[in-house]
Amino acid sequence: MKKPVKLKETLPFSVNPNSSQVIIIQKKTSLERSLTPIETSENSLQKAHNDHHRVLDKLTAFLEKNHITYTVLSIDQVLLYPFFQGSHGFKVPVIALGGDGTLLHASHYVGSSIPLLGINSSKEHSVGHLCAGSESNLEQSVAFLMGEQNSVFKKSYLPRLSLHNDREELILPCALNDVLFCHQHPAATSRYHVCVNDLYSQKHKSSGIWFSTSAGSSAAVSSYGHPLLPLTDPSFYMVVRELYAPREGATFFKGQGSDFIFVKSHMNHGMVSVDGHDWSLKLGFYDSFTVRLLNENHLCLVTSNDQLA
Repeated sequence: MKKPVKLKETLPFSVNPNSSQVIIIQKKTSLERSLTPIETSENSLQKAHNDHHRVLDKLTAFLEKNHITYTVLSIDQVLLYPFFQGSHGFKVPVIALGGDGTLLHASHYVGSSIPLLGINSSKEHSVGHLCAGSESNLEQSVAFLMGEQNSVFKKSYLPRLSLHNDREELILPCALNDVLFCHQHPAATSRYHVCVNDLYSQKHKSSGIWFSTSAGSSAAVSSYGHPLLPLTDPSFYMVVRELYAPREGATFFKGQGSDFIFVKSHMNHGMVSVDGHDWSLKLGFYDSFTVRLLNENHLCLVTSNDQLA
């Protein structure tokens, strides 16, 4: 197994973001990532791009008007460096400007005591299930993040999944949404040994396993028909994807905070990924990891009454 990334004590940016009062982590729009020139301003990529930069301009204008210093970082910038959590994370409030994907990236750099606000910069083109902020309530949500009281918003503590090796070292960032374990090639069968709480131990052939937090229950695992969990529910799901029928095994498990799941790869080309594809670890034959729901280091997320309804 590849050695885990060693956490650094200081942030390796040319300007220390913690010298500002708030950090903005923004996405790169699809238009900015596109390799094909866009010839018409009516294109949806152009519209989403314009929406995002309009909201960014409004956000920075509001911060400047209220004499709040800020640092803007792109996802590409933060992905160049090891993840930071706990005492190694950002020390000031963080705004994730984009959608849920941007917020998930930002969460890997935020410990339990630092509030994170998601602002959906283009509601028409971006999924923002975890984002309490938007263009319409931007000033109110940012003011709450910076300490102003508001009955519409609150700070909610969302559980995260941790992945450890056999030495109890954290091998990837804690997952706010979900963890996927499977073969590196999507067409190949995933072979592994799974053990839940030392209660049952099985060998599976399948398309892999999803592990989902309560926040991630609205994503992949919901397509398997499992019910959504409230954002702050201290539970997690394990869902086996397309288990090979002749092989007996459990396809679903709902765990609580004290539960754990041990997985050992029986593949030379296994892979485990956290909250998407940017944080992944290759696993060889007999490499293993343990999944737990953290009882500490929950994410402090700014939420609205609508999200918790």
